[in-house]
Amino acid sequence: MAGVIASGIKWTAEKLSSLLPSAASTASSSSTSAPSESPNVAAHEDLKKLERTMKRILAVLMDANERDARDHAEKLRLKELKEVAYDAEDVVGEYEYDVLHAKVLARNRMLGLDGGSGQKRKRQGEVIDLDSINVTVPVSKEIAVRVKEIRERFEESTQDWETLGWNDALSSRRQGLIMPTATTSRPPSSSLVQEADIHGREEDKENIIKQLLSQHGGSRDCNLKVHAVVGMGGIGKTTVAQLAYNDTRVSEHFELKGWVCVSDDFDVVNLTRKIISSFTKRSCDCSELDDLQLKLQEEVRGKSFILVLDDVWNEDQSLWDSLRLPLTFSRSSTILATTRSIAVAKIMQTKPPYTLGYLNFAACCSLFKQLVFDYQERDVDGSMMQVAEKIVAKCNGLPLAVKAIGNVCRIEYNLESWVDILESKEWKPNIQSGDCLPVLELSYDRMPPHLKPCFAFFALFPKDYLFNKERIIKLWMSLGLINNSNGMELEDVRRYYIKQLLERSMIQLTDKKDAETEQTLVMHDLLHDLAQLVASNEISRRKLEMTFDSSEDQMEKKFDLSEASTTRYLSIVTTQDNAEHIAGNKPLMDILQHFHGSRILRLVQLLTWETTSSVPIEIPCNMLQTWRHIRALDFSHAAITALPESIGNLKLLCYLNVSNTELKFLPDSTFNLYNLQTLEFGQCSLLKIPNGIGQLINLRHLNNNSEYPCCLPYGIGLLTKLQSLKAFVIGKGNSDCNISELKNLVFLKGSLNIFGLNNVSDMEDAKAVNLQKKRYIEQLELNFRCDYEFDIYDHDPEGIRRELSEELLEILKPNQNLIELKIFSYSGSRFPKWVGDQSFTKLAKVKLASFHCRLLPPLGQLPSLKYLEIQAAYKVHYIGHEFFGVNATPEGFQSLETSEMEHISTSFSPQLITIIPALSSALTTLVLMDCTKLSTILTLPSLSHLGLFGKFHKMLLLNSHLPQLKTVVVSWSHEITSLDLNNQNVRSLEALNIYGCASLESIDGLNRLLSLKRLSITMCPQLFIEPEEHFPPCLDRYEVRGCGDIDYVSKDYRPGSGLADDDLGVRINMMSL
Repeated sequence: MAGVIASGIKWTAEKLSSLLPSAASTASSSSTSAPSESPNVAAHEDLKKLERTMKRILAVLMDANERDARDHAEKLRLKELKEVAYDAEDVVGEYEYDVLHAKVLARNRMLGLDGGSGQKRKRQGEVIDLDSINVTVPVSKEIAVRVKEIRERFEESTQDWETLGWNDALSSRRQGLIMPTATTSRPPSSSLVQEADIHGREEDKENIIKQLLSQHGGSRDCNLKVHAVVGMGGIGKTTVAQLAYNDTRVSEHFELKGWVCVSDDFDVVNLTRKIISSFTKRSCDCSELDDLQLKLQEEVRGKSFILVLDDVWNEDQSLWDSLRLPLTFSRSSTILATTRSIAVAKIMQTKPPYTLGYLNFAACCSLFKQLVFDYQERDVDGSMMQVAEKIVAKCNGLPLAVKAIGNVCRIEYNLESWVDILESKEWKPNIQSGDCLPVLELSYDRMPPHLKPCFAFFALFPKDYLFNKERIIKLWMSLGLINNSNGMELEDVRRYYIKQLLERSMIQLTDKKDAETEQTLVMHDLLHDLAQLVASNEISRRKLEMTFDSSEDQMEKKFDLSEASTTRYLSIVTTQDNAEHIAGNKPLMDILQHFHGSRILRLVQLLTWETTSSVPIEIPCNMLQTWRHIRALDFSHAAITALPESIGNLKLLCYLNVSNTELKFLPDSTFNLYNLQTLEFGQCSLLKIPNGIGQLINLRHLNNNSEYPCCLPYGIGLLTKLQSLKAFVIGKGNSDCNISELKNLVFLKGSLNIFGLNNVSDMEDAKAVNLQKKRYIEQLELNFRCDYEFDIYDHDPEGIRRELSEELLEILKPNQNLIELKIFSYSGSRFPKWVGDQSFTKLAKVKLASFHCRLLPPLGQLPSLKYLEIQAAYKVHYIGHEFFGVNATPEGFQSLETSEMEHISTSFSPQLITIIPALSSALTTLVLMDCTKLSTILTLPSLSHLGLFGKFHKMLLLNSHLPQLKTVVVSWSHEITSLDLNNQNVRSLEALNIYGCASLESIDGLNRLLSLKRLSITMCPQLFIEPEEHFPPCLDRYEVRGCGDIDYVSKDYRPGSGLADDDLGVRINMMSL
């Protein structure tokens, strides 16, 4: 992992450069002081020498890639360089901590933060830049000794290299005088293919042929169309290109055909010569590019051709432009490129590339059977077939993996060997012999150096693990895998690296979201094997694997704890089915105890598969004291109740995650962690956050509990580097957070939830916030309470006067880049003009809950609104033209897709009847709760999903015209005794869910719903119904539970699937709970 080392050395050298000027002045002043201070002068000089040493090592590492370390001598040298680099980074980090500590103390004295609570308010809102504070910090004796030892080790190693002649040998190798071991390479491809040997690519072949024969241009040249097939190594890109290239329709469509295997050497001269030879089927002797391009131009002029460029890696736009230039003189030309990188495809074309997916399981099985059985004409044993299918499943749809392991199984044709292959924890030796992993290694070899350590980092996680993208970014930050470049923010740099890994098909985005609704990433199993292969023994993943011994009625642990002395990055993973079976915390503590005393650990994380899992653990005080160089600690989902005070001794800690734990308090020492960048304690029941949070001067991400937030202490405004903050909670006391502290948090991005606005008493404090200048805030929540609790019958809320709340909400006008807005517990009688102002062109989601206005804001003016929810509108008597803006026209609500109205308990105006049809033509989902006086929603031509919760008018369905209605949910409607489905609105109904209607006795017209496919009736005890008599015959599946004398009856119903396989079914199930 030379990339990690180089990054660390660069950080060390740059940090020393920034620290040593003040150190130099310290040394200068010391030279005129007492003789007892002279050792500190020498210590500063040693630090300067260490800086020069780090720059020399960095130069060596930038000149040599870790993939060139082929023999033992080179590997040993790299290992020694790593140890020196890591130790130097640690010692510089500790000295920087001492400097930060001195600056924080000086700043606190300037701001009066070292006195009583009265002093804290004297300089409220003032921030002092720490870089402007000059302090003289002597080098401690311990650091001085360690710096000297590090330099002596480096000099000793350098002398040994020169004595043994290693430097000359390694330099000669890099200059090409000694040929290195052959690197991994991909064999060249050709256009020939045996179609009978290909499985599962028929649809992909047809899709690509359709593109190739299309008359629509795909590039900036009307006569040159470029198409690209993108996918990871071994997915079958070349195979699909061969199938399309050799199809009769393609051959008859083009006058010329050519196939060139490009690979990683994008030599324009050589490639032009190959293209000419491929078109003419004759060799070309020209050597000058000009002659070659003129010849190619003449060959294609006035003709149509198809050219396949297989396995392209080039990301240089100028090289591609040079290659394609002579091809533009054809009459009609098409290029089909295969590549692993979306970035390459973007350079070559403008239309989206064709992304090739994995083979389905059936096609993989067919391929395996052909490889293993057909050629040998063997009788297939049933037990071997079962094992074979399990082996195929482990290939996860990668054709090259199936071929590689199939070849191994054909050679080792016996059940015992196949079982060994199946049960092998490491497939790498088997697959490598089949030339699968070397093909994937090409992708790694071709990565830029800055991406390699980020890719290897994924070896810390188990296979099939869903990675939270933002969490990965924060861990990369804390471990210093990548440093700032080109003035970009660290988070932006790392998001760019995620994008690059995605474009190179090394990781994939999934459709699943985590508990924070963030996008998740996943890595193919074979790429995970590659990550493990390229990661050194510094990365260790330990599994809590339990076996149940019924004779002793206890759990027995099985660990592999080898190489603990070299581990710098440690993951402890619970298996998917044993987290709840871990008795006490002994198994986990045994692993942690094994690493007790380790002075080289940089990361320790506990991983659970389920977000609801909780692993019992206690953190011994003395253990943290030995992990003095730790950068990241992740104990999320651990059942910890307390952190030891010794947490404050981890001077280099940058990442601390205790989310979803049983933690009640944070130790005061937590705020001595001056290097901390990320602090996560979401979903914790913290009762109080201690004072001193303003000392976390490097904090960039604070994930506190936004569901049940506790008040933040005063000092949050001093965290001027903060970029993400889940909940900003305003208090009443002098030691509590004040709204004015938001003023200096100018780098906040993404989501901001402000709680406790009722506690704001000074409007000048609110004006200082100036939300309009915070242009990176995309989701904003303004909550006048400190929680989400409210009483729907509460008409006189506590807090500031209504006039003040109106003034406050007017002041808190956000930036126009806002995408989502939520306002809770607002007591004013009207909304300010900015709520619904058409200048908010990006605003797509609005939620208004628990408010006392009689009129709704003009949300109809928002051009991008797609989701609207109105909840607990206590005093709304009607919804009229003002709801849709001054100029109420059919263009209003042009993007609206979903509207959820809850607790609209007063009457509605007649204007609503005439306006809704025109302004809600795009509405597809409507949910109403306790809207008792709403008797009609008239015509909603696109409405397909309707949810009725609680009380609703019995004529609602009969009086409305809903021609596209497909799904209806009636839930928790305790007062209705009958449900009339004899109306035209439900004639096309496909799904019906009735839940928790305690008084419901009859459903009229149910058997006439001839389009109904899915039906669920649950918890309606007064309803006596017979499926065979009352249900329509067209039902695909139904469920009746807890109705009359029926306990449970179903047909083809999948338990837990909900009403429908769509978003509404999921939403309704969640709301019902």
